[in-house]
Amino acid sequence: MDNPNPQSNQGRILLLAAAFVVIAAVMRTAEPVIVPVLLSIFIAVITTPPMFWLQGKGVPHVLGLILVITGMFVIVIAMMALVGTSLQGFTQDLPT
Repeated sequence: MDNPNPQSNQGRILLLAAAFVVIAAVMRTAEPVIVPVLLSIFIAVITTPPMFWLQGKGVPHVLGLILVITGMFVIVIAMMALVGTSLQGFTQDLPT
């Protein structure tokens, strides 16, 4: 099943390359919108299992939501503290 027209295959490759360039340009232009949307989807995917687990244990929806959001804040603050102390140690050791 050889392709009788090799130019057709080259045209298809050129069309795919052009489509890739156009899609990359659109994504680059829409970056201010795409990044927050993808971040919110990521956070939703991460927090859904604990929310369902709490609901399975009989915790009311609103209380479970508050617990999950509080847990996320605690994790973010702990990560910020860890990065802050690491940066502080790095800047103190920088002159040496």
